[in-house]
Amino acid sequence: MESKEFIVKFEKKSTKKGGNYYFNIPIQLIRSEIIDPEVKYEIQVFKVIK
Repeated sequence: MESKEFIVKFEKKSTKKGGNYYFNIPIQLIRSEIIDPEVKYEIQVFKVIK
C-alpha cells in the first residue's frame, strides 16, 4: 500500500452528539484524485506550534 503525506488545513464542525467532529475536505483534493471520498482514511493530527 502506498503512503502519501499532505499538509492540509481542514475545517472542523462539532456534531450534536458527544465530542465527535466533521471535517470538510477541500474539493481540490477530490477533483485531483488525491482523496477518494469512498475510501476510509486514518488521519493523524499534530499541534502546530507557532
